[in-house]
Formats: sequence, structure tokens, C-alpha cells
Amino acid sequence: MRDLLPDLPLGVGGRLKLQRVAQRHGSELRMFLYHIWDKHQPSLLDYHHFSYGFVYDPTLRYHPTPLLVRFYANRHRIYDKKESVIPALWDEMQRAEKVLYGFRAAESEQMIALLRFFRAENLDDLKTEIYQGFLELMPFWHPRYAAVIDHYGLSLTSNDVEAAISGRKKFQPRGPRSLLPIRTPYSRHVPPRLRAEVFKRDGGRCLKCGSPTALHADHILPVALGGLTVLDNLQTLCCAENLRKGNRESKDYRKKSA
Repeated sequence: MRDLLPDLPLGVGGRLKLQRVAQRHGSELRMFLYHIWDKHQPSLLDYHHFSYGFVYDPTLRYHPTPLLVRFYANRHRIYDKKESVIPALWDEMQRAEKVLYGFRAAESEQMIALLRFFRAENLDDLKTEIYQGFLELMPFWHPRYAAVIDHYGLSLTSNDVEAAISGRKKFQPRGPRSLLPIRTPYSRHVPPRLRAEVFKRDGGRCLKCGSPTALHADHILPVALGGLTVLDNLQTLCCAENLRKGNRESKDYRKKSA
């Protein structure tokens, strides 16, 4: 996980804090959660209830597949401006699912979330899927997350804070914690280290026209079509050729026949 933060934009990775180890989920001893949250987050907005996370749910108690990455907000643990924060975040989540590949906006009586379910055959697959999921989600979503954090609690008095903490109760749903129907598919962000590796492999020139200037790390299979931000799916193109290629077709200029 520590490899993730340097690969995020500085304004995002520099704000994030990683949980040291995954935790079991309450009484469900087979379910594990791993949290990543904004280090500026006040204690009143606990990271267990407002954060990014990786979830392993082998019994499918709360989710349709065992593995997912997410951003999660508990409706009942936001005390400041709750009536405006939750609707605003939910509107942004519905916009985000149209832009973020594989992520779905979901809501229930307890929470709102952006979820990306996946499967992994082995440990390498698991690491790749988690990395790709957060690399897709965080650059796009964190400005929205940070906006809540940076203004949270400004309208609360010390008495309000004390009352909120003393009045916390565990949420008990009236029915199953099932999610409402889900929908789907951006972060075209290529980490600097990966971009440098692509340029070095391709000789520091556009693979289409040979120009050595204004270079881009282009997704061979576009993100909009499910392409991943990995070395094998990136190629060096100049700005002009990158714009000509667009994001609706797959062209591999590493092949001489292209």
C-alpha cells in the first residue's frame, strides 16, 4: 500500500494516512477492512465511518462479491451540516460513477458509497486490483472528500461536540443492509514514475511521428473502454497524435504494422 501514495498527485497522496493493519469487522470475524483517510480529519469524523477502504467479505454478508475498494460515508456519523453534506456527496457520487471506470454509486439507510467490486485469482492479482482501484478513485474523488474535511466542525460549539460524542449510538437497521440498485464507468492520471518508465522504454519519442517533445503516456486501450494504467497498456505519443487518437479506439503504435 505504501507504493500507492508516491504515485498519487502530491495534493492527494500528501494528505492521506494508511492504516497499519486490516481490522476485523465487529462480530463478523471473517470479514476484514483496511482504511485510508485524510490526515486532517478531526476525531469527531471517525475514519471508520468516513474514508477510503479495501474490504474482504468472504461470506458475502454485506456485498455481492468478496472483494472491493470503496469510499464510504456513514449517514449517522456526520454531525456537522449533515442535511447538506450527505445530499451534496451523493450528487457527486452519482456524477463520479459516470466518470470513474468500474465504480458504482450505492446507498442504503446507513450509508452512501462509491464501490468497485473485483475478483482476484492470486496475491499479485489482489495487489494490482487494489492499487488500480485507488489510483482510479483518489485523484478524482479527494477534492470532494477534502472539501468536507477542511470545513468540518466549524459550525459546532464545544457543547455540540460533547453532545454528539456522548450521544453516539450504534446504528441498527430496520431491515437487511442491502444496497439500492447500482450503475457504472476516469482517472487518466499516470504516476510520474510509470510515465518515465514508458518514455524510457519507447526511446523518448512519439511512436507515431517520432517527435521528442510534448510527450504523453497514452492508454492503448482507453480508460473509457476499460484500459488499465499499467506499463503494458501505455505508449508514448506526442500531444498532437494523442489528440488524434482520441479515447474511443485502441491503437497500439508499438507494433510496426500500426
